Amino acid sequence: MKGIRRVVTGYDQDGQDVFSSDGAAPFTKASDVLGGWAVDIWEMGSIPPDLSDDGDLTTGGGFPKAGSLVFRMVKMPAESVLRANPEAAEEYMGGPIDLDSEDYGMHRSDTVDLIIILSGEVWAVMGNGDETLLKPGDTLIQRGTVHTWRNRGAEPCVMAAVLVGTEPA
Repeated sequence: MKGIRRVVTGYDQDGQDVFSSDGAAPFTKASDVLGGWAVDIWEMGSIPPDLSDDGDLTTGGGFPKAGSLVFRMVKMPAESVLRANPEAAEEYMGGPIDLDSEDYGMHRSDTVDLIIILSGEVWAVMGNGDETLLKPGDTLIQRGTVHTWRNRGAEPCVMAAVLVGTEPA
């Protein structure tokens, strides 16, 4: 997997505008077997942000605390790839998975997530069973509701998201 390039602006010691860094964003999680990954690109410890904050990544792929945010990208393998590689899928997902369960992957977080689909497609499934297909260019504002993601297509889905931490519901 080619790394996600992260270019960051900032200021030099004289207060002049500069590109303060240019390189690969650190990986949070990746699976060569599945071809999937999730990478946190930037984290802000507070909103409004402190412009001197270097975006240190502290969530470890989790959710931001209230009043902070994370910019994340995910490449979600197709379910057919997960089914064909069950051991790698369980390792990547952090435990047993049952793709045939209606509850597979259901979760909620104390965040508002601003999501855009960059390639592939994915079904957003709500806790009540409602679902909608998202394709490249589609956006979703996920507001702390119970949901899961299902990539029923043949190709991986790449999405970018900004997760804004909220107070617990």
